[in-house]
Amino acid sequence: MRGIMVLPTTLLITALLALLFSAGCREVSRREVAQQITVSCAMSLKGAMEEIRAQYPDKGVTVRFNYGASGSLQHQIEQGAPVDLFISAGQKQMDDLAKKGLIDHETRTNLLGNEIALVSFAGAAKIKDFKDLAEPEIKRIAIADPSTSPAGTYARETLTRLGLWKTLQPKIVLGKDVDQVMHYVQQGNVEAGIIFVSDTVYGGKTISIIKTGDGLHRRILYPAAIISAGEHKKAARDFLGFLGGPEASKVFVRHGFIPQPQAP
Repeated sequence: MRGIMVLPTTLLITALLALLFSAGCREVSRREVAQQITVSCAMSLKGAMEEIRAQYPDKGVTVRFNYGASGSLQHQIEQGAPVDLFISAGQKQMDDLAKKGLIDHETRTNLLGNEIALVSFAGAAKIKDFKDLAEPEIKRIAIADPSTSPAGTYARETLTRLGLWKTLQPKIVLGKDVDQVMHYVQQGNVEAGIIFVSDTVYGGKTISIIKTGDGLHRRILYPAAIISAGEHKKAARDFLGFLGGPEASKVFVRHGFIPQPQAP
C-alpha cells in the first residue's frame, strides 16, 4: 500500500532491544536509589561514623551521611529534606521532631552518651580549672552556638551552674559546631574551648583537657530515630540496629562515646 513505510526486520529488532535496555537501565537506577539511605547526624559523630561505614556488612546498601549541628539538621528535616535516620547530640531536637510527628516513635532510642570537656592549646595559658577562665589573661573562650548545637547548650549550662556565664559573656566566641570550636583552639584563635569529650580524641597532644565534674550539666545522650517520611525504613532500621551492636560499640568507645544499652 502507498504511504506506508515498512521497516526492515533487523531495524525493528534493534529498536525493540534498545527500548528494553532503556527500561532495564531505569529499573536498575531505581533499585540503586532504593539501596541508599541518608543518615543526618551530629558533627561530633563524624569520625566514628566514617569508620563504621567501612565496617557495615550490608554491601547492598549505601550509607550517605549528612553531618552538622543537631539544630540545623532538625530544621532540614522539618523543611522536608530526604532523610531516613536522624541521630542528634541532644534530646530537644528529637523532642521537637516528635511533637510534629516527624519521627517513628517506636524506633527512638538513646544510642550513646557523652561528657563535656574544657580544652586549651597545650603550652599556652595555664588553665587547670573552669574557674581559671575568669582570669584576665584568658581573652577568648569558644563554644558551639547554643541555638543550634547541643554542645553549646551544655557548655552554657556548665558555666551557668558554676556561676561564670554572665562574667564570661564578653569573652565568648561562638562556633557553628564543635569542629569549628576545636579548630579555633588548635589554631590559637582562642585560649580555651568547651566541647564534647569525644571531640578531644582528635586533638592529640596539641590540647590539654579538663573534664567537667558531676552535676554541672544534664546527662548527655544521643537519641536516634527513623524519620517518618523516609523512603527506606527497613534499610534504615537495619543500620540503626547495627549501630547498637557490639562491632559499632567498639568503634564508639575508641572515639570517646559511651554506648547505651539497647532493647533486644
